[in-house]
Amino acid sequence: MTPVFSAQTALLQALSYGRGSGQNIARRVKEMTKGAIDIAPGSLYPAIKTLEKKGFVRALASGEYALTRFGQREADEQRALAALVFAMALKGREALAAQGSEG
Repeated sequence: MTPVFSAQTALLQALSYGRGSGQNIARRVKEMTKGAIDIAPGSLYPAIKTLEKKGFVRALASGEYALTRFGQREADEQRALAALVFAMALKGREALAAQGSEG
């Protein structure tokens, strides 16, 4: 089963490791998702602008982008939620395996 991520979620997670240029962020996303999300420049910058409007990302004078405190909190909450979902799925699989071995 392949997990489904939104481009915005992937961008927040990539930026949670530190600021970067658009190209650098796109590369991080591709690496983090093992190629599942490969954001083209035509999609990358509008997604970053959307995150800026939400207050999650800010553009720096250097031409790089960084998370705001609010953006870091959002990235942390998304990571915690993903961990919870993963843990629940693992427990579900374990329960199904236990049922299978009983019957």
